[in-house]
Amino acid sequence: MIKIESITEPGFRMDYFRFGTGKNNMVIIPGLSIQSVMPFADLIERDYFVFSRDFTIYVFDRRYDITPGYSINDMADDTVRALEFLNIDKAYIFGASQGGMIGMVMAVCHPELVVKIALGSTAARISGELNSRISQWIELARLGKAEELVPAFSKMIYPAEVYEKSKDIILNSAKHITAGDLKRFEILAGSLIDFDITGKLGALNCPAFVIGSLDDELLGGESSRELHGLIPGSELFMYNGYGHAAYDLAPEYKEKMFSFFMK
Repeated sequence: MIKIESITEPGFRMDYFRFGTGKNNMVIIPGLSIQSVMPFADLIERDYFVFSRDFTIYVFDRRYDITPGYSINDMADDTVRALEFLNIDKAYIFGASQGGMIGMVMAVCHPELVVKIALGSTAARISGELNSRISQWIELARLGKAEELVPAFSKMIYPAEVYEKSKDIILNSAKHITAGDLKRFEILAGSLIDFDITGKLGALNCPAFVIGSLDDELLGGESSRELHGLIPGSELFMYNGYGHAAYDLAPEYKEKMFSFFMK
């Protein structure tokens, strides 16, 4: 069983876990979720087994003590702080969804830290209809309506057939969501509103691999294409049929990312 560890300093706590035995450091920054991914450490280890021999992999949660106004830039700064605490001065980064936004900020602001970056189902900016959708999630969380938030959120993440197949499990998960989970989600989701790093991506100078999905119900496939166009020299691969959660569902996803990191 993977051990959950904590970086604890005055006024700062961030939970994480690690696995693998490789000499290279890899950092996984998960996307926005209603509950922490920390309880799924063993599943994540199995999912990323292909990296375990060549990398030591660190999976970071968001910091524990967050307050309204906590931004994507703050999340990037806190992740860098965690890496400094662990004496990690070079890392391969994989960021999924909101995690990809955090990773982009890290790569732009701390280019000395990021060796390569893989960006899964993420976007350079959030605007328009997507802002409205996220605002609806935030309102449901504010009102404590976990039983409505869970399907509203999940339907945007998973393809319809996957959602329907797992619907009972997904809906049942709402029973285990606490008031603290909802407050935390409200703050973390709020950081996405009007996020825009388009004007800074020209300065991202490490090798980058953008992985998207044509049928991404949340961001749309065009977000990955736009990202590819904004990051000089980046590579692009587009799936179809796996939705926003292609990073969890698509075949050979981890193998493609591993090949990119190793070449």
